[in-house]
Amino acid sequence: MHKYITKRNGLVEDFNADKITEAILRAGKETGEFGESTAKEITAKAVEALNKDREQLNVEKVQDMVELVL
Repeated sequence: MHKYITKRNGLVEDFNADKITEAILRAGKETGEFGESTAKEITAKAVEALNKDREQLNVEKVQDMVELVL
């Protein structure tokens, strides 16, 4: 499991999957397509796939993976 993520500004922070869920949930609510349970499922699938990659995690990789899961 990834412990850190490189942000777009280059800073390295603790990885927090809840931030992914929050972003997905905002998008789901905005479009009216899904709610919190689906956002959590999408996050779980994306994080599972990301954990298979041993390279340093960054925001772009997370965004790309979420798009693939969707």
